[in-house]
Amino acid sequence: MELASVVSDLQFLAGVHEAEAVMTGELLKSEYQSLVLFTDKKKVYDQIRYLDITGMEVFRINYNAGNPSVVSANKLQFKGSKYYVAEGMKLLNGDIYISPFDLNMERGAIELPHKPMIRFVTPVFDNSNTRRGLVVLNFLGKRLLDVISEVSSSDVDRVMLLNEQGYWLKGLDEADEWGFMFKDRLDRTFQSRNPEAWQQISSNENGQFMSDAGLYTFDTIHLADVIVGSKGQKLEHEADSWKIVSLVPDDVFNANQRQYASRLAMVGGPGAFFLIALSMLMAHFCQKSRRAELSIIKNNASFARFVPQEFLRLVGKGSLHDVELSTSVQREVAVLFSDIRSYTTLSEGMTSEEVFSFLNDYFVFVSKPVRANEGFIDIFIGDALMALFPRSPEDALRSAVSMRYDLREFNDSRRKTGMPPVHCGYGLHFGEVTLGTLGTQERMQTTAIGDTVNLASRIESVTKTFKVEIVVSDSVYARLPDPSEFLLREIDTVRVKGKHEPVTLYECFDADPEDIAKGKVATMPLLAEAIGHYKAGEFDLALDKFTACAEACPTDSIPPIYLKRCNTMKRIPPGEGWTGVSTL
Repeated sequence: MELASVVSDLQFLAGVHEAEAVMTGELLKSEYQSLVLFTDKKKVYDQIRYLDITGMEVFRINYNAGNPSVVSANKLQFKGSKYYVAEGMKLLNGDIYISPFDLNMERGAIELPHKPMIRFVTPVFDNSNTRRGLVVLNFLGKRLLDVISEVSSSDVDRVMLLNEQGYWLKGLDEADEWGFMFKDRLDRTFQSRNPEAWQQISSNENGQFMSDAGLYTFDTIHLADVIVGSKGQKLEHEADSWKIVSLVPDDVFNANQRQYASRLAMVGGPGAFFLIALSMLMAHFCQKSRRAELSIIKNNASFARFVPQEFLRLVGKGSLHDVELSTSVQREVAVLFSDIRSYTTLSEGMTSEEVFSFLNDYFVFVSKPVRANEGFIDIFIGDALMALFPRSPEDALRSAVSMRYDLREFNDSRRKTGMPPVHCGYGLHFGEVTLGTLGTQERMQTTAIGDTVNLASRIESVTKTFKVEIVVSDSVYARLPDPSEFLLREIDTVRVKGKHEPVTLYECFDADPEDIAKGKVATMPLLAEAIGHYKAGEFDLALDKFTACAEACPTDSIPPIYLKRCNTMKRIPPGEGWTGVSTL
């Protein structure tokens, strides 16, 4: 709902990281793009502005009829004398001011062509609760007026929109509109032209009556009722209601009196027919766009542009200002990839809003173990994430185990509301990565790239094949101070396409349910022997031992995979050079 979502948009823009960066003059050019994208996708804001405490613009985006752009510093204007700025400076944290519906002015003159505008204002406070300025949204009122034109039938119903003073915001004659904005139109009001009709319209919420002019039907639109998300917030507004009025001229009504009587009777009496038109108006603003808007506000772009301090330390930079497109260094780190299993199935029955709420709740849970183990999340990719651990691979493994434990708590809360549990896979690898910036001068993203990153991602995908949760490479295993502190067992040796050296993979099952973990521990020696026979090409011996493992722990997913492999190898012998290495 375009008009109804303005308050949530305003609160978002006042609270995002960029708001404080704007006020302190620290907003990077690369960060402009997220706000430009927001403006472009919304399509309802002519301007998005940040003002300092004096009323001076410090940042402005102009929509430019679909080509939004950031206004250069030398074209920013002082708005401290504007009424809506004065009102905005009076607001407390979280309060919102809504201006009257009027025409936009630029440098003291009414802008041409006319731009009907409603301004929404809220203060910006920093983390210490110090007032830093205002954020102002200029809502394009023409979209609302266009809808009134759409529901008006020029040959029958004539629809008008009036403000509380009786001035036409949308009239039968364009020359009468916005009279309060022009000195030579101040006397052009509905009240001056139709005093008796205005008396009835202004003194009642809604109704229908006959006059010499024809059949009037009217209702009152209270702006606060339209605004969604304002419950519990203080709304300051000077134009809190409008009158929407329909006039069927006397000659038209008399010529079609029977038809009108029939229509009115069908919909339930006087006033109801008009309310249908009003409902059409409101329904227009309740389209599916709200779901799409959420995907702009809470999506991966927000995560991608965040540069952790840990990353800056690794690349040897003191602040964001020092990061350039050419910035890159090589470092040895442990890489953890995590992905939600069957994400498509989970999200199929959700609305866009529910999807983003779910993902954000999930990311809150899984990010805590990363921070607690000296790591940081480098990037979110849809339902997946990549975290880096510069201190040691043990940090990465402890984080993965903690993630699994925390996921149980997350799933417990989901079960209470009737939602299915979430299952994830975790892949860990250690090696050299290139940390740096990718993109263009206008939009940069910090990240890690290289073979280590690619292999960690591949290892995570193996968890689906083996139906296990955590898989680590031999480079992680070899660097653990004491591998016996974890429940680890070898499950395969693989070779990545295009690479020569094989990689041995280990499952970590510390967070498995107790009965399953006990079964795996009991069969670990037997499983190791079975894998040894498999690698040696002794498939009959391997079959016997894998069968014994499956019987001893029926819930273990590894033995059945090798039973199938062994039977295939017996049927189609691999030939000389067999080492038991699989291709990843």
